[in-house]
Amino acid sequence: MKILIITMNVGRTAPGIVFERLIYGLSKHHTIDVITSDYDPGVDLSDVKNIIDLRLTHLNSKISKLLLTLFAVDVSAKIWAKKTAAEVRRRNLNDYDLVFSFASYGHYAAAMAGNKISSQLGIRHFVYSVDAIPPPVGWLKNDMFYKSIKKLAANLFRSVDGIFSANHKMLKYQTTTFKPKKNIIKGVIYNPSFGEVQQYPELGDESNMFLYTGGIYGPRKIDYILAAFRNVFKEYPNVVIEFVGTKLNEEVLSNFTADERKAIVVHPFAKDLTPFYKRATALLDIDAELEDDIFLSSKITNYININRVIISETGTNSPSHQIFKNIGSILQCGHNVEEITNAMRRAINTKNKVDFSDREEVINLFKLENVVAEINKVIDNEN
Repeated sequence: MKILIITMNVGRTAPGIVFERLIYGLSKHHTIDVITSDYDPGVDLSDVKNIIDLRLTHLNSKISKLLLTLFAVDVSAKIWAKKTAAEVRRRNLNDYDLVFSFASYGHYAAAMAGNKISSQLGIRHFVYSVDAIPPPVGWLKNDMFYKSIKKLAANLFRSVDGIFSANHKMLKYQTTTFKPKKNIIKGVIYNPSFGEVQQYPELGDESNMFLYTGGIYGPRKIDYILAAFRNVFKEYPNVVIEFVGTKLNEEVLSNFTADERKAIVVHPFAKDLTPFYKRATALLDIDAELEDDIFLSSKITNYININRVIISETGTNSPSHQIFKNIGSILQCGHNVEEITNAMRRAINTKNKVDFSDREEVINLFKLENVVAEINKVIDNEN
């Protein structure tokens, strides 16, 4: 099958890395052309037939937000979508079986272009959004800007033939934000893991380190983790907590003693996380403190491939709680200091006694080749 994939990012950004993995996997089974505005993959995409790099010209961010708020229009995205459709005509690219757009919050141009090109060529248009568009209230304020994004998304998705989200809860939510086309195809495309399971050596007894990778933002808060770490530090003076790829606000550390602060280590950036994983007693994941969160953090799908305990701070109705429940090597806690403290103690006391084979089912669920196989089932059944 010949598929045109349209995405704003290939590589570089968090959504772009997800998209490059999916392109890599799909290119092993189909003839793939890609149109993008930001191409910087970290993997070999030599199986992709054609790559068309069309730069998106951004308006001033304040003007762009004002226009979006007032008129529910992303002007830069609309211009890029028209340019993309024109480029397809200019190159006489008209033999595709499917156009597949990859979208994320704040990046709508690919789906806009997909709508235009599918109509132009008379073929089906599927959209995969790695985020919910817009995210639920709690991630954003329920103001005029939010309502305009919701209107934009409704206009964007109402004519698509297939809609895919990153987990079942997100998909259920996304399909409430617009009136789906009759007989629309709905499905889940999990954030795919890439590479083999990592088996790092056992840990020594002399010290313990808790590791958090990535950013901390929105309703994902660090307060409970830090308070729990403070409790554990009183019992285990050699314990440290390390953050890689983020910055901590000084305000959250204002009540910590000098010794406690020395045990909180921040690395704003690290290209290779391997040395940190090797030293980690446990890997930390934090979900939003919302009653009915719909997001699944991308880091946990990477963590499951590492033979280290995972401490997951999550809600009882979250995708993480549903997918990873009853797995002994993943310690699920509420947004509760005592629960997280107990999980940290348990990780220290059992760090070289954990059986990680209980993750086999979820590892397979997120493995790239299995994610692509599920996509192919949908494509094969619908064409």
